[in-house]
Amino acid sequence: TKDAERALATEPQLANRFDRVRLSKWKLNQDYFRFLMSFEKIIPLKKPSCLHEPTLANKLHSMSEGFIGELTTLTNKAAIQAVRDKSEHITIKTLNKLKWIKPSGRKAEASRL
Repeated sequence: TKDAERALATEPQLANRFDRVRLSKWKLNQDYFRFLMSFEKIIPLKKPSCLHEPTLANKLHSMSEGFIGELTTLTNKAAIQAVRDKSEHITIKTLNKLKWIKPSGRKAEASRL
């Protein structure tokens, strides 16, 4: 993030130790679907969620706005919800139960403070 870049830039020792790498947002493409398939393999749920199927993949992409960290947090929270409600897989219904605010929504809320 820009904040992280600024923090590193203000401390010369840190700036020299770390290379800056910008990560692009995920696009709805085959790489994204493959990522979802591989990510699903490490989610400890009893039933397959099929995160890569278009409807669910689009919903995840919309909610995370394409940010990998957001997507990871979102799917982890959804997995917890799936365990709690005993469905043991992530669905659109699972995602709709989450009290999730998109990154842009959180940013807008912060700017109003």
